[in-house]
Amino acid sequence: MVSRQQTNLKHLKDQICDLWLKKQQLSNVVEYNLEMTGARLERVDEMKYLGVFLDESLTFDSHIAKIHTKAVNKLGILRKSRQFLDQKTSLLLYQSLILPQITYCDVVYSKTTQANKCKLQLIQNSAMRVILRTDKRASIRNMHNTSKILTLDQHRMLNTAMDCYTHVRNQNSSFSHMFVKPEAVRQTRRSNEDNVQVPDIRSDVGCRAYSYRGPVFWNGIDNDIKSIQTKNSFKTQYIKYLLRDVNHPV
Repeated sequence: MVSRQQTNLKHLKDQICDLWLKKQQLSNVVEYNLEMTGARLERVDEMKYLGVFLDESLTFDSHIAKIHTKAVNKLGILRKSRQFLDQKTSLLLYQSLILPQITYCDVVYSKTTQANKCKLQLIQNSAMRVILRTDKRASIRNMHNTSKILTLDQHRMLNTAMDCYTHVRNQNSSFSHMFVKPEAVRQTRRSNEDNVQVPDIRSDVGCRAYSYRGPVFWNGIDNDIKSIQTKNSFKTQYIKYLLRDVNHPV
């Protein structure tokens, strides 16, 4: 992957990063001698692209560490301000400062390790204790049930569902070619008429690709929800489903 980053007004930095390499393959990578528009491409272990730090193995460890640090700093602001704020204002501050940090592009890194996900979930747990004025002994599940705040896993599911809905309903979208309805399903099985075709995969890497995960996720959504024709109604019903039927991770 090649990235052109503007480091200042007069200088452009060209970088190239190998993606999808396994750890044992990284030591065998040779140096590149490539140029773009007269500038030599510098090979890097990770690069920033649209606000997301991509590493060679796509573990997203570096990205999670960076947004965790930023979110912890924002959490400190929330803690210091809580004595001056009511619960509604504290929630608004959380939604403005912290939530965007820990959910930005979460669909992209949804296949990162559980340890990375837990780092961010702990940030949300601490923020909820501040908002709800509870101590560390309070049950996380009870706090979510009381406040109706989605966990980060549920946020990822919601964002993935909305992304899939956009591509299925809008065949002019960038990824609509990944959400193709098989002819047999379209013609003969009305109960699954909103299902899409799942591509065949031949490796573990293929399981992590959005071209596979997206259709699998969409097909797993309840048919009554998938059949909703308006985006806002779909989002409302899917949030109700998440709050009602999905277990909250602790």
